[in-house]
Amino acid sequence: MHFEFWELREFWVPTARLAVPRNPTLKPWRCGRGLNGMGENRRRLGKTARVSVLGLWCFFAVLCAAAGTSAEIHNQHAKVDLVAAKDAVAPGETAWLGLHFVLEPGWHIYWQNPGDSGEPPSVRWTLPAGFHAGAIEWPAPQRLGSGSVIDFGYSGEVLLMIPLATPANAAPGTRENLGAAAKWLVCCEICVPDQAPLSLTMNIVARPLHAGRELPPGAALPLFERFRKLIPAAVPSNWKVTAISDGDDFILSVETGTAEEHAAFYPFLPDPIENSAPQTAARLPKGVQLRLHKSDQVVKPVTMLKGVLELGDPQGRSVAAYRVTVPVRQASKR
Repeated sequence: MHFEFWELREFWVPTARLAVPRNPTLKPWRCGRGLNGMGENRRRLGKTARVSVLGLWCFFAVLCAAAGTSAEIHNQHAKVDLVAAKDAVAPGETAWLGLHFVLEPGWHIYWQNPGDSGEPPSVRWTLPAGFHAGAIEWPAPQRLGSGSVIDFGYSGEVLLMIPLATPANAAPGTRENLGAAAKWLVCCEICVPDQAPLSLTMNIVARPLHAGRELPPGAALPLFERFRKLIPAAVPSNWKVTAISDGDDFILSVETGTAEEHAAFYPFLPDPIENSAPQTAARLPKGVQLRLHKSDQVVKPVTMLKGVLELGDPQGRSVAAYRVTVPVRQASKR
């Protein structure tokens, strides 16, 4: 069975763009066409009506199974590979794997908090006994979209790095197959759910005998080095970070020791702030103050702000990202 994805003129799933099988009476979408206000209609339906994109994957799986064919859905908008920083690992050590996405121009995938729509990539592992894959290390996201619908994700190219713990009793001289069933949502003006079985072979070798000697790098090591720099770091211990609840806004203040020109905040959780609202940064003599508008979906007071804070050049030429977890206190009464 072959699927093509076509424009929806009168049907919209709240906060989840929908891809549907071909209808010959409709014209196909092309990336770059406007939504003509559909985002605003979706916004009015509210985040509480969020539909899991997993349900869409199940919908297509049922269609494929009914036709007696594979449940995998393929598209041409993203190339995905499973890669390793090194071709070998010693028993008891940690190897680094990565889901490497190369996206067509105009298309994007999602961060761990996708924002106002979408679904982040996920992976289900098939590993030898004793091996354990950790959580995805998410690079700092990009702000995507416009108007009342803002998403967080990645365009162009991204590597989602994953640590792999190797058991101490792994046998040197063996080769182990690592399997990953990856799922993701790739979007432009519409979204296309996709999945793929990925695998690679890892060589198990004895730990080098000489101190300071390392295992040889793999061909993908430069890719890991490049994207490792985009993983948010811990906030330096000499910084001061505070958050205040002030009416309809949060005020996030950061003292770094120097005046900061640019700041942006990406929450780990979906609801504390209004993603589409402007984030107003005020330069301070030794840092920056960022005003964040509260989401109208918040039903109880937010006691902690958790997310990624970006600081750096306003043109994006030198931006650093930090993981922030800060208690929220109430503003002093005027």
